[in-house]
Amino acid sequence: MSAQSPRPTDDDDGSTRREFMERGATTAGGLALLAAGGSQIAPQYSPVGRAEAIPPAVAAGAGIAYGATGVGWALREYEVIGSDDPPEGLTPEVLENRVYETSRTRQSTNGSTFVDNKNILEGIEHAAYGDGKIEAIEALNEQDSESDVADAGLEGVNEYAATVKKNLLKGWNESAEELQTLYNAVEDHDDLDVVDIFSMHRSDTNDIEDAYPDDPDYSLDAEEMRLFEEEHELPDGSTIDLNGIEDVSGGSSEMNLTPIEQGLDEDVDMWVSINTDAGDVHYFRFYDWNEIWEEMEDVFDSVRDGIITWVEGVYGDVQSGDLDTEELLTPRELSEMTSDDEDFNQAVADLMALNVAVDLEREAEVYLPDVGATVYGSIATTEDGTLETGTYGPEDEDATYYLTYDISQGEGEWSAYDDGVDGGTVTFSEEPFEETVYYIDTVAGETAEVEHDDFTEDEDAGEWTVDISDQLDDSITEIDKVEFYSEVEGTQYETIQLRQEFEIVTFRDSDGEEHDEASFTRSEPHDDENYISEDEWKEMQERHEEMIEDYEDAQDSGPILDPGDWFDGVGSNGAIGIVVVGLTLGLGAIAALNPFNN
Repeated sequence: MSAQSPRPTDDDDGSTRREFMERGATTAGGLALLAAGGSQIAPQYSPVGRAEAIPPAVAAGAGIAYGATGVGWALREYEVIGSDDPPEGLTPEVLENRVYETSRTRQSTNGSTFVDNKNILEGIEHAAYGDGKIEAIEALNEQDSESDVADAGLEGVNEYAATVKKNLLKGWNESAEELQTLYNAVEDHDDLDVVDIFSMHRSDTNDIEDAYPDDPDYSLDAEEMRLFEEEHELPDGSTIDLNGIEDVSGGSSEMNLTPIEQGLDEDVDMWVSINTDAGDVHYFRFYDWNEIWEEMEDVFDSVRDGIITWVEGVYGDVQSGDLDTEELLTPRELSEMTSDDEDFNQAVADLMALNVAVDLEREAEVYLPDVGATVYGSIATTEDGTLETGTYGPEDEDATYYLTYDISQGEGEWSAYDDGVDGGTVTFSEEPFEETVYYIDTVAGETAEVEHDDFTEDEDAGEWTVDISDQLDDSITEIDKVEFYSEVEGTQYETIQLRQEFEIVTFRDSDGEEHDEASFTRSEPHDDENYISEDEWKEMQERHEEMIEDYEDAQDSGPILDPGDWFDGVGSNGAIGIVVVGLTLGLGAIAALNPFNN
């Protein structure tokens, strides 16, 4: 049984581009070290890692509703979570469950990190213009010809496009490798047959959304599913080996699957099905991956055309040497510089760099009804304007909403339990969150405290039970209510995309005063006409600096919510980030597990 703990009561840095790039050399070394297996890397620059504290049951609930997200892949070289090998010697049931959980987690991570992030393509366009224009300006300063200036701008766009596309394809490759690993584990197991678990499907229809996944035109038992590789050229001329999946049981490939269109009709969809006793996952859907790939290509094609138009407009109007590129920062550099102070969260900096409007002056109290949790943090939105207190339904709106919150500030009321206390035994119908403490109040006026590891899972019944008799005088009673609070100490930030209904309860400023609204303003995005003068270019940087100052002023005023108001005698209260699973970035916390199926 967990140890008793007190229950909460009611009661401008002036850096030049050159200076920034010099600082960035350290970052690049850290990334290289991490890629080589090291761990000594500044937290604000850390790529996404695997979260250890997010249980599968939470993934099935909160993740689907709110969808944790990460946008760093749209700005810089990105380290994708590596694939895992199932341990040897597992029983058939345990291996099937492992296959299901691993594939569902990977599918979900892909969804919120790549496939379902089409909402940030406008931000990618903004960043691509920034890179292209700076390269063009540098060529202009060298007094190159107009065509050479345009070529330099296109080269800047292509280098950035290569980074973003490579990140997307790396996500696909890791997924393919993990799928192959799971397939091999089942194939090598004496008591399992791969054709009972893995199959490949194809749908030829003009209404793919309706046909998937219940009505495929062609299905194939995966008797011999294998990886294959093909070289893909990126926009900057570099290449990446792209993994594909094919079934070669007949001696030749009957169906192969890659994320890039290869002469397939637009109305063709393919996917892999993983069918286990634990559940089904429809994996590697061609339609989803190819859709964002084609939309991304359209964005970069549009920027290339725009760069040429922009050069034609400024070449005769801007004298060479007029704009000092050392003073001009692209969105990617702004993102890194913004988070250079370890107290500023990288995820927020990335949203700002992609021109998503963030309010750092007023903290939002947000209630998430699907998990009964209240969290506190910074709201961000893809639309300018004002947000007021009240309920929002993102599925019915054009705007996309993000919340970056301190997972150490949260609470909720747990509803997934049986009312009766049977001789001291309490039954939960959903898996309890890890690193979270539960206070079980009985109608007899007693309270017991438990946590995740105190429970015993009954896989057949889908229940979790815990014996609290040693904390009660009356062991035959009923539950009045169950509340949960965080256990993990220290501040940790997590960014989620609010995909389903949420309620903004209130906004609070750094003095603790409540407000019923907050304003959101984005910088003017790059396009094929604007940012001709250095003053216009710097508008975006000044906006970042203003926001950073607002944030620092709020920090200097002390926390809006004092942890002491929550936990009497305890330091920083712990995290219920597992409640809303997902991307944890900044301040040493790096995690990504985004569980919802596409």
